[in-house]
Amino acid sequence: MKADKHTQKDLEQKEQESRYLTRFKELYAAFPPGEIKPSERPDFLVCNPDRVIGIEVTEVFQPAPKGTSLPLQQQDAFGIEIVKQAEDLYLQRQKSPLCVQISFKPNIHASRRDQPIIAQNIVNLINKTDIIPGESITLKRTRETNAIFPKQIAMIHIYQCPGGKQSAWRSSSSGWIAEQPPEYIQQRIDEKEKKRQQYAPCDAMWLLMVAHDSRHPSCVELSQEALTHHYSTNFDRVFLLWYATNYLFEFSVSRINT
Repeated sequence: MKADKHTQKDLEQKEQESRYLTRFKELYAAFPPGEIKPSERPDFLVCNPDRVIGIEVTEVFQPAPKGTSLPLQQQDAFGIEIVKQAEDLYLQRQKSPLCVQISFKPNIHASRRDQPIIAQNIVNLINKTDIIPGESITLKRTRETNAIFPKQIAMIHIYQCPGGKQSAWRSSSSGWIAEQPPEYIQQRIDEKEKKRQQYAPCDAMWLLMVAHDSRHPSCVELSQEALTHHYSTNFDRVFLLWYATNYLFEFSVSRINT
C-alpha cells in the first residue's frame, strides 16, 4: 500500500511538471521544436533531428523567516489539511453549509498528531457560535474560549449565505511578501547544479524554475538587482515562470569555469 501511495505522488508531481512545461511552451515564442519526452534527470527531453534539449523543472518558494521551524509551503499545507479535517468533522453532524476562512499565525508549531485535535477544537468553537444567515462573524481568542481556541490560529471568519447550499472552507494564505536578492536565485540554481552530473547527455540543458503564485508561500517577488544580475551556472538557459500570472522571465547566465 505504501509503495502505491508513493507511486501516485510521483505521478501527480509529473503531471504538475507537465502543466508547467506546457505553460512555458505557450509563453516562450522560441521554445524549440520537437517531441517532448518525459524523463527523470532532467525532467523532460525535447528531441528533434538536430539536437536534444534537456529541461529540468523545479518549484521555488519564499524562504522561511529566520527562526521558523517549517518552510512556508509546509506550514501552508499543514493549515490546509487542518481546515479539510475540520470541514469533514463539521459536515458529519451539521447540515447547514458555511463559508469559513481560518487565518493561521505565522510559524506554526505543531505536529501531524495535533491536526485532529486542532480540527475538532475549530468545530467546537463554530458549534458554540450563534450563527445568523447573512451576517459575518469573526472568532478570536477570548477568556471564554481560551481553553479550546487553538494557539496556532489568529482568527476564524464565518459566514452563512441565506439559502446557500454549498460549503466552502479555506485556509488563509495572506501575508507580506519580501523581495528576494540575487543570492536567492543563485542558491536555487546551485541546488540543481549539484545534480547535473546525474542528467542524461543533452546538447543543451535548461532550468525552468516555477513560482506557482497562487498561495502565499509560492508568491515569489524579486528585487530589481535579482532580475538584472548575471548568474553563474552550467545550465545553458535559466527561466522563472510565475505560473498563475502567466509571466516568464529569462535570467542572464555565465558559464562556471571548470
